[in-house]
Amino acid sequence: MSERLTKQMREFIPILKRNGFMLARSNGSHFIFINRKTHRHITINKNLNRMVRERLIKENNLEV
Repeated sequence: MSERLTKQMREFIPILKRNGFMLARSNGSHFIFINRKTHRHITINKNLNRMVRERLIKENNLEV
């Protein structure tokens, strides 16, 4: 993640880490985060916006 991230992405990464997700890989324009305990994964576009961020939090039951 050496390139510049959007503000929404910089705020979303700590939420993912608190919920047990870690960066598995980056592929094209997406980050793939995986939770090693539950084996769930979340794919996030590098140009994350607020509306998509809120949807991901709700769909994946993430604690903010």
